[in-house]
Amino acid sequence: MNFLRLGTGLLLLPLLLRLPTEDFGLYWVLLGLQAIVPLLDFGFLPSIERAVSYAMGGAADLKEQGPPEPAPPDAAPNYRLLWRLLHVTRVLYRWLTIIVLVGLGAWGTYAVGLRVQETSAPSQAWLAWGVTLLACALEMYAGWWSIYLRALNKVLLYSRILVTAFLIKFILSSLLLLGGAGLLAVPIASLVSSFASRALARKQVVAILAGHPHPVPSRDEVSATLRILWPNSWRMALHYLSGYLTSTANAFICLLFLGLAVNATYGLSVQITLICQSMASVWVQVKWPLFSQLRARQDLAALRRIFRQRLWLAQLTYTALACLALLLHEPLLHWLKSGKAVLPSPWFPLLLLNGWIEMHYAFWGTLLATENRAPFLVPSLLTSLGSVLLTIGLIHLAGLGSGALVVGPMVAGCAFNYWYWPRVGARSAKSSWLRLMFSRAA
Repeated sequence: MNFLRLGTGLLLLPLLLRLPTEDFGLYWVLLGLQAIVPLLDFGFLPSIERAVSYAMGGAADLKEQGPPEPAPPDAAPNYRLLWRLLHVTRVLYRWLTIIVLVGLGAWGTYAVGLRVQETSAPSQAWLAWGVTLLACALEMYAGWWSIYLRALNKVLLYSRILVTAFLIKFILSSLLLLGGAGLLAVPIASLVSSFASRALARKQVVAILAGHPHPVPSRDEVSATLRILWPNSWRMALHYLSGYLTSTANAFICLLFLGLAVNATYGLSVQITLICQSMASVWVQVKWPLFSQLRARQDLAALRRIFRQRLWLAQLTYTALACLALLLHEPLLHWLKSGKAVLPSPWFPLLLLNGWIEMHYAFWGTLLATENRAPFLVPSLLTSLGSVLLTIGLIHLAGLGSGALVVGPMVAGCAFNYWYWPRVGARSAKSSWLRLMFSRAA
């Protein structure tokens, strides 16, 4: 499923590389704009997913901060709370869709307009942005059904649905690219696949909960639940924004100061790194609903055991994929006769190394978040701000060019976040980093 999810970055790459260089550069701009969509839900979806997992673990109710009161090991799912969360989410995301259309529409129009005249067909590029905006709105309106299904610990079912949706996206994107649709191909395919994903996920969620009916919550209950979810939601929203500043903001800096040609090189390098991260991360990602259930029951021994196993699998997988990327990227690009390239050495290897460290830090931060708190918020904001300022400074003062896009985020992360939060995350599981990583008796 994850391999297909990355279809636009890997499976479609040979077709995308046929685009003119400037169009290829704008493709990464559109992809970056799509990455903003999760930020525009104000952090509610991770909070809702965690709350659903707590309810599946038998939690009696939710707290604004911290995990719920420990449930008995044999506690049944709290279906009343599950139904309430479903209705709250449905109401909330109708309003958030409007925010996407207005907020992302304004920002995206400005970002695309900066360089759209450099593309081979500016009118088609503008149309591609319009379709991308519609796809983003539908993703906000409908995408939460799949996450709700995953939070019910139906990870396999969730994956099967997304496999279907991503196959639709890949096949339709390929056909449209071969047919000469250019920049319109991927946005149109995204729109169609989102419709399919929403229909299938909604059907499964309703079928699971239908056997345990409960009355529709009142408006006061909906408002009260939103007030409980809000304190951690806005904190997680700002945290995700800080992560966006160290990734997508770098692409904007590249676009603004270095041009579309360099942005194509940087975008390809980042996409390869993200593929390595995403493929390796699945070992841990499929267990987050279970980890939240274990938090609800305070079964920390099981949490430590499973987390350690999955963490090692993810790290070893990333290392293997990064090594393959270093060895094979040049022969593959030459074989494809694309005329494209990744960042020059040593920046591309350094980018892959930073991806490994960043992934490790992200796992521990998410483990902390299963406690329904976000103590890493202020450091992540300061790190992101420092990263952006450092990158701009290295471009203008040190003359590093594209290398600044790698060195800036890496130096900023290593200053604090990369080493501090793994230690705190281990303590939240009543262990130390060394014991949890290397001792089976942790």
